Amino acid sequence: MKICLLWFLVLVTACHPKMDQSTYLTDLAAWRSQRLANLNAEDGWLSLAGLYRLNALEHTLGSDENMDVELPTGFPADFGTLTIVDNAVQLRTKVHVEIDGLPVSEATLLTTASQEGPTLVGFENYQFMIIKRGDLHLLRLRDLNRSKNHRLAEVAHFESDQKWVVPAELSEEGKGDTIVVKNIIGLDVIYVSEGTLHFKIEGTPFTLMPFGGSETYFVMLSDETTNHETYGGGRYLYVPKVDANNRTLIDFNRAENPPCVFTEFATCPLPPKENHLSVRITAGEMMMEH
Repeated sequence: MKICLLWFLVLVTACHPKMDQSTYLTDLAAWRSQRLANLNAEDGWLSLAGLYRLNALEHTLGSDENMDVELPTGFPADFGTLTIVDNAVQLRTKVHVEIDGLPVSEATLLTTASQEGPTLVGFENYQFMIIKRGDLHLLRLRDLNRSKNHRLAEVAHFESDQKWVVPAELSEEGKGDTIVVKNIIGLDVIYVSEGTLHFKIEGTPFTLMPFGGSETYFVMLSDETTNHETYGGGRYLYVPKVDANNRTLIDFNRAENPPCVFTEFATCPLPPKENHLSVRITAGEMMMEH
């Protein structure tokens, strides 16, 4: 409901240019404030503390350097094992962990490929899950205390300008096409196109290929600021689904940095070549100094 209200304000402001832009700017500031809070949350991107490839069928886990997966020193030297059988991941531990609020020492873990979502395993101030990227399993580790020591005061961004809120129309061109993109760790990621978004920037026509989502389209893009003022791996946009006339609005002021800008333990997909805009999009988030 909150997302819908925010975009309603954007739509009203953009469709009525005589309206005082203060409503739009207030809404944009609230969005940026919430985004910063999400990054700084104990389960936000700043809390990631490790990403481990699971290349074999069985792995030993623990803080001892001889373990297959060497975990931080907060874990026992011999923590347990992970066994992968037909895409199922079996966890057995030497100490109790917490799953769904219950202490256990053995469990079958769901991965991010599951419709139910991944199983979260808690141990003291740590939490981990198994993520799937193609055929590869990885263990993603969070330190729920880590974000307290890595808090961001702000996310750098271009000056807000309502000219970067542009109307767009979705065509059937390319709908259903399978697009293979690389992610930051070199794996292929498959997306299915929702069609083609057509729009203009200062009178020049451009297109973007959107991918599916629940309430929005997911768009990965690069432009002439990429690798200069903005992150070399492009930026992400979440665009509202089209109305009955196949129309929507693209707000480039909400172009955001991928998680890989904030942590080395993410697996960000990179923009497809179809989504490079040969224009400087001086809107949205900029590259962070750190």
